[in-house]
Amino acid sequence: MKITLNTNILNYEEIKNHLIIDLNLYFYQSHGEQFIRYYTVAYYWFLQKSEALPRWSTILCVFSNYVWICIFFVLLFTAVFLQYLSQSANFAPPWWLNLVSLHLGIGIREPKEYYLRIIFLSWLIYSFSINTIFQCFFTSYLVDVLHQHQIDTFEELVEENYELIYANDNIVLIGNVVNATSYLKWIERQEDSLMYLHSGVKRAVFIPHESVSYFYNTICDGNVGNNLHKIIDSQKQSHLIIQFSNKHFEKRIYVLLNRLIESGIPDKLVNDFLYPRAKSFKSMLDMNSNELVKGASYTKNNSLSYESESDLIDLYYPFSIMHMRSAFLLYFIGLCASCLIFLIEVFLFYKF
Repeated sequence: MKITLNTNILNYEEIKNHLIIDLNLYFYQSHGEQFIRYYTVAYYWFLQKSEALPRWSTILCVFSNYVWICIFFVLLFTAVFLQYLSQSANFAPPWWLNLVSLHLGIGIREPKEYYLRIIFLSWLIYSFSINTIFQCFFTSYLVDVLHQHQIDTFEELVEENYELIYANDNIVLIGNVVNATSYLKWIERQEDSLMYLHSGVKRAVFIPHESVSYFYNTICDGNVGNNLHKIIDSQKQSHLIIQFSNKHFEKRIYVLLNRLIESGIPDKLVNDFLYPRAKSFKSMLDMNSNELVKGASYTKNNSLSYESESDLIDLYYPFSIMHMRSAFLLYFIGLCASCLIFLIEVFLFYKF
């Protein structure tokens, strides 16, 4: 998609003469008693999400390199140990292939000697545990595709020589770009800065979260926002304040505005304006849900993802081994029950 911008892009030499300071926050803190804050706009760095890894690499990404090496050496040690013990028995198969077959879920002949059978059953339980974890995580990675290293700090943006784009119609809150002089640019309109962000690589834009939500949910129908990642460590805030010059009504109006702010009406109006696609859907969901209020969900590494209305119901969370504790607990309970029944049968057999 080719994008043409009808705006002026200022470089650092043109920007450094502008007044770029954290004025709004300082002014509000110095004269806080004279104003009423009715909303706070949060500025973040937004950049394109890192590219997805090849599908075949998902198999190797389940475990780290250290875990893969440990699995290989455990397999090698167990095979050599069983081969050594089998020399004194009549049952001496190629244990290396047998252990690999158990890992792949292929049945093999069980040894008759008790010392070999104990090691064999221990390896069977070990293989079952490894395979269960591998299959669960591999399936989850097929749904939520893994990505390459995602830049998540402002320092990484500077080190990787990203173009730093500031977008605002008025004053911009910077305060942290001392070391990013040669890569700093300023685009006048916020919508143009987002279009410029998607027209190339290695670009990051400093823009309010509300602006991204509004433009992607109204102009782009929320589709392009799935490709953006938000950096949280360099957040800046701009307080929207109100002041009346008429002294006769000032006190009463301040009381009314404070009540409106405490009731959450300004936030409700802003959310309805930013997320128009979620208006008709709000009555179907829990009004206390944070995802509902924002109209968007957050995936791994805090990536911003604007879901459709049907997807808001089935939000999923990062998968971990703790989600599998019930399956392993039931499995070991079954093993204990089997051993108990076996001991009871042996006791009854020798007694009667």
